[in-house]
Amino acid sequence: MKKDNKKALMYLGIIFFASLISYKLPHDSYSIIEYFIRPIKFETSVLYIAGIIPLTLYIISIVGIFRLEKFKYNNKLLIFIIIVGIIIPSMDLVLDFSRTSFHSLRNDGLESIDIVESDMHISSTEDKVYISLDLELIDYGKGSNKFNIRLYYPEELAKYSKKEYYDFEGYYYSYGNKDAIPLDQEIKVELEDKRYIDDLFETNWYNQDYKIELYNIEEKNDIIIRGEK
Repeated sequence: MKKDNKKALMYLGIIFFASLISYKLPHDSYSIIEYFIRPIKFETSVLYIAGIIPLTLYIISIVGIFRLEKFKYNNKLLIFIIIVGIIIPSMDLVLDFSRTSFHSLRNDGLESIDIVESDMHISSTEDKVYISLDLELIDYGKGSNKFNIRLYYPEELAKYSKKEYYDFEGYYYSYGNKDAIPLDQEIKVELEDKRYIDDLFETNWYNQDYKIELYNIEEKNDIIIRGEK
């Protein structure tokens, strides 16, 4: 029985490790494992090979738990539901709690804000180019923040634009405690020469990184969104 308990703890440790390497890096849209094993980008698609590693670790752990003597006669479907529906999400919550505690102890301001998801699309109407940006931020801190937002364009888009960035209008606020900040922006891009619109759409801008900068008088926070399409 003691041997089974040690193995069960080992498998739970592997599950936690798989959750840890799947966790997003601070101020970056890549997970820890993606930083070491980068997605393979093709002309029109992306292959996320890094996800195979945590998935394999989850499978090894779940199968290992199934084979333990103490669970030999238990309902395997129920065990699977408990692991996938309770244990793995709980480990993600532990990681979130650790990050919240870290920022609270440091009394961080803008550094406590990070990205949940970001989706950028570019379209054109006649001789005008528009960016549709769906962005969601989250504040892991405890205090409130007042800040501006600046979007730095992907390299290819910046090359054709009159400016390398776009400043969002007005101020934005966050209040800590994992407060979500959803943003839905349509941005008109000022091009150097409108004749190059077709050239822009033939580039691989969608494979390039872009940056969201949060800033105020006292500090700034750069968040990198990796090209994923």
